[in-house]
Amino acid sequence: MYEPYEDKKGSFFKRLVSKIKDRWEAFKQDLHFNEDSSKRILVVIVPLVLIALIGLSYTGYVTYTARITEAQSKVMIMERQLSGLEQDLLMTKNNLSVCSDDLSRTKKDLQETKENFEKSLKNVDACYLEKEDLKANMNDLQKQYDKLDERFKTLEANLKAMECNWAKSKGCVYYVLRSNNIDCVVKIAEKYYTIPVGIEVKESDVRIC
Repeated sequence: MYEPYEDKKGSFFKRLVSKIKDRWEAFKQDLHFNEDSSKRILVVIVPLVLIALIGLSYTGYVTYTARITEAQSKVMIMERQLSGLEQDLLMTKNNLSVCSDDLSRTKKDLQETKENFEKSLKNVDACYLEKEDLKANMNDLQKQYDKLDERFKTLEANLKAMECNWAKSKGCVYYVLRSNNIDCVVKIAEKYYTIPVGIEVKESDVRIC
């Protein structure tokens, strides 16, 4: 960093005074006039030389000071910019850390979802196979049921034919089945009675050939 302003100032004036002394001594040695002439000349020349030296030195000093001030301003601006960049960098690092954590969680959730999906596919396959087995079993059972139903209807038709034949052999138009026995029934005034006992029976129990 730059040295303090006061140190630079003191050092500059020390160098200025030393430089003036050195130039003055060299100027006196270069003069070859007598003492009186030199005094008159010195009265004119010395102030001019001093003014010129001081003017040049002051101009250099002002320029030097202005450059220092300008450099210090630029340094302050750059320091502020650097501080802002450091804050932006810190914020970016924090955001990157948050994004990294979110990415890790997302990857974990994705892996779990993938595993669950694969398990579901296996379950679906198992369910599909079970469905096919049940469907095959159901088809077999349906075939067995159809056979049994057809057999039942055949037996029922045969039984009814036998009942009708037995009732007709006894001369019955209407009949009822009681304890595997056929009783003839007669219809009187919308009611049914067994023959020859004359017991009334329900119309729903009466059968006709």
